[in-house]
Amino acid sequence: MLTKNLSCYFFKLTKFSWKKIPVQIHNHSNLSTGKNGFSHIMIDTSELNDFPEAQKIATRKIFEFQNKMWEEMFKYQIKYRDDMWKIKNDEILKFQKEKEDEKINLLKENEVEIKKLLKEYEDMKINLNIQIEKLQQEVKQHIQSLLYIKYMCNIKGALDFIHTQILENKHSLFTESMDKSLQYLSQDKEFTKLLQKTCKDNNIQYDGIQKCMNSLYQTALKTFHARERKVIINAQNWSPNEVLLLGVIFHHYKIPFLYYDDDNSKAIYPYKLE
Repeated sequence: MLTKNLSCYFFKLTKFSWKKIPVQIHNHSNLSTGKNGFSHIMIDTSELNDFPEAQKIATRKIFEFQNKMWEEMFKYQIKYRDDMWKIKNDEILKFQKEKEDEKINLLKENEVEIKKLLKEYEDMKINLNIQIEKLQQEVKQHIQSLLYIKYMCNIKGALDFIHTQILENKHSLFTESMDKSLQYLSQDKEFTKLLQKTCKDNNIQYDGIQKCMNSLYQTALKTFHARERKVIINAQNWSPNEVLLLGVIFHHYKIPFLYYDDDNSKAIYPYKLE
């Protein structure tokens, strides 16, 4: 009967007699308290002082409600924070994807343009090589015809022709000696680069080849020269170093030549020329 009356009284009390005054926490909840050790829920339970058990139950229920309310609020805040993070993260990912797509599209466009330019360059390079090769052949034919017309289609005549070309390029007097023009040739960077590479490719000392330069024309003067359709380097008349040097000089000036070995037989030129 007492329990029933207490329950009814508590019902009436909780429904009609709330008063907004601080109530000190009696360790019925594991939640932290507010300032000065008071709860944030302001309810007066002093009317239950004569019923300590009911007062204890009421206080516990109050704090259980408060605990549940705070837990729900905390869950809501966590969910709200997570939702906002997700929205923000989705926006960032969307922005990154848009930028990445723009980058990919730009790269594709550039790749197409680069391929187009490379193809145009390769086509132009092929055409230029064809034209250069054609011009080189024309130059060789022109030089060969010129030498033949002037009865110079031999080594001496070819060296005289080169002598003229060197003096013209140097704007020198044609009274300069052959030794002087060969000295000019030995100072020509393009020629010396070709000669050095040829020596390296054929495992021959460059210094030994250079020493042949001054005596090259004198040797040509002592050699019998028949009139031929092409310049002939005959191994019977020249040392190996002189054969290499003559080949490099004629190659440099685009003068076609034939090679005859020690048996006076037509053969392949024994040195590698670039």
